[in-house]
Amino acid sequence: EDESSIDPRTYMWIHQFLSERQSHERMALIPTWLNSISKTIRLGDARYKMPLSINNVDLSVASNCLFGMFATQLRVQQEFRPEIANIVNSTVDLLAYSIQHGTVFKRPDLTLVYYPPIFDFTFRLAHRSTSQTPRQRSFSI
Repeated sequence: EDESSIDPRTYMWIHQFLSERQSHERMALIPTWLNSISKTIRLGDARYKMPLSINNVDLSVASNCLFGMFATQLRVQQEFRPEIANIVNSTVDLLAYSIQHGTVFKRPDLTLVYYPPIFDFTFRLAHRSTSQTPRQRSFSI
């Protein structure tokens, strides 16, 4: 139930990225919804229910999450724990891959489901990626 909650449309645009990175056994990406179907059912709270009980990976949502994570890291002056660093690095890899291969520009209907304007996405991503100096980054963009 929870394992198959990713929207098939996400797999449609992300499958090449995943197949090229099969050796990365611990890859973890930021989904749009952080709760699971079983947790929603268990809690019975309709306010936090995933629409249509399906999750996806939206590049704008992922970019926004990364921005919040970096801003918090700078504020508290601590390194990311290994599991969080893995999520950050995997998500940065996906963003870079999607831009380098043009996926985000060819299929914004699939890659930018919740915040669809491509110009907003590219502006925010460029602004956020330049808000840290290279010395502050522990990854490559």
